[in-house]
Amino acid sequence: MTSYLRQLQRSIDYIETHLGEELRTVRIAKHAGMSMWHFQRVFSAALGQPVMDYVRRRRLSRAMDELAGTPKSLFDIALDHGFGSQEAFTRAFKDMFGITPGVCRKQRGHGLLPQAVPEITTESLFHLHHRITMTPRIETLPPRLVIGIERPFISALSPKRNNHLVIPRLWQDFGPRIDSIPNRSGDLVFGCIFCDEGEDASCRYLACVEVSSAVEVPKGMVSRELSGGRHAVFTHQGSMSRIDRTLGYVYGSWLPRSEHQLRPGPEIEIYGAKFHPESPDSEMEFCLPIQ
Repeated sequence: MTSYLRQLQRSIDYIETHLGEELRTVRIAKHAGMSMWHFQRVFSAALGQPVMDYVRRRRLSRAMDELAGTPKSLFDIALDHGFGSQEAFTRAFKDMFGITPGVCRKQRGHGLLPQAVPEITTESLFHLHHRITMTPRIETLPPRLVIGIERPFISALSPKRNNHLVIPRLWQDFGPRIDSIPNRSGDLVFGCIFCDEGEDASCRYLACVEVSSAVEVPKGMVSRELSGGRHAVFTHQGSMSRIDRTLGYVYGSWLPRSEHQLRPGPEIEIYGAKFHPESPDSEMEFCLPIQ
């Protein structure tokens, strides 16, 4: 079992033994021995849902067992499983199972399928992502001086996510201004994702091009130095509407099954001459920083 598989299983075991307590993503990530951002990325891709969604579903599944098998009151079951009130518990339970806790108790849970506790193995991850198989190139990217437009966003891992709004608008603003950037080197365009370690999944996205000098930075833009280093480089083929499938494979299957470890640094997207966003023949590269 690889290091990431052990860490994922450790996080699941930790969640399971602390379902009745306050659980925060930062605490689970720390127990797993991973950085906050990388833990959320790997967990979400491997399990098919964000970590706190998983926690909520496991609490409701365990509550369903108690409803069917114990005489405990709905109020006590709600509090024991991390819900602040019986009303909040009832809403969440109905959203997940389609019936209220009271009806579930009368039916003794018949016909309901609780979320089982998964065992993370290389076989289970291969089955989850069996339609995608790609082998990355392991390359050392050069350091780059870049200029572009940078904006904060909240990633898809958070209920407050706005990445789907911020990033497309950023590219709409940046595209027409690329030719105004002085001292440009080459024809490649880059998208860089920098993420903080806070619990709110706050990140920064930088759409940029490489330059030979950052003496002149156009108004509204920033200059950054990308340190380069060792990366796993994946080629995404096809429309950008399918990029989530590629990223799901990278974080949910390839990384946990590989012997590679992530290192601090931005994820880098590289757009070249073969990139045509809506074309089935389009190609772009996704570069993951590894040790």
